[in-house]
Amino acid sequence: MLLGKEPVVRVDIYSHECKLMTMTEPTILDTIRGWKWFAYAPPDAQQWLADRASLKKISKGAIVFSVGDPVKCLYGVISGNFRIYVTTQNGDQITLEDVAAGSWFAHWSPYQDPVYRVSCDCQRDSVVAAIGYEDVGEFSRRWPEFYRGLYEEVADRHEVIVARIELLSFHTLDVRLAVYFLRMLHLRAEKKTQGTTFVDMGISQTEVAARVGGARQRVSSIINKWKKRGLIEVNDAGDISVRDIESMKAEAMKTGFDLSTYLAAWHGGWREKK
Repeated sequence: MLLGKEPVVRVDIYSHECKLMTMTEPTILDTIRGWKWFAYAPPDAQQWLADRASLKKISKGAIVFSVGDPVKCLYGVISGNFRIYVTTQNGDQITLEDVAAGSWFAHWSPYQDPVYRVSCDCQRDSVVAAIGYEDVGEFSRRWPEFYRGLYEEVADRHEVIVARIELLSFHTLDVRLAVYFLRMLHLRAEKKTQGTTFVDMGISQTEVAARVGGARQRVSSIINKWKKRGLIEVNDAGDISVRDIESMKAEAMKTGFDLSTYLAAWHGGWREKK
């Protein structure tokens, strides 16, 4: 399933057509309570923020925002996945971050009339809690503990950055690819029959190669090798079924990479897929 082959749909997050009316407020409140940004705000402050949020449906393939768009909302992911990326001068898209359920994006900035410096698209049909930027600004003025949560969340990212530099600098391509697949299991896995775990990659092998710092031909060679060994299956659409998670974890750790710490440092942490 190659990104870009489906029609691109742009989302107006204020449109009534995207609004979901059947979910309840506690879902929004739980998402607020579970994220570091809001951890130091008192319960009444978290409730105040939840009261001003609305739930939205966003379809797979939709562009949520692009570079230069005015910032209107912060989003909390109730379900689904999103991709934060930049586009190079020759049109290539470089993924900076994958956002899973339970996480919030984009980052809050106190600047006047802020614009997005990155782009975001929806990787699968999703539901988000959307909070207007003006409401977030009022929240920060009433409860400045918000800034402590923002600071600590940024500091937590340091572990991921350092580990990623180590991964790209000192470990082999097959290790990097195995770590990437395990990361995708956390983000997008769906349980299938016969013990396999399905991952809708939603991207081409060229982008996979870019994310792990390797040539597309070399990545394709490793994928074919793992197919022959029975670690994975790949269908005609490019979707991947990981048949042997333990062997994939062994591949990721065979050169000494600290897999557990790395995966735990990402947004939402690492949840084992049995």
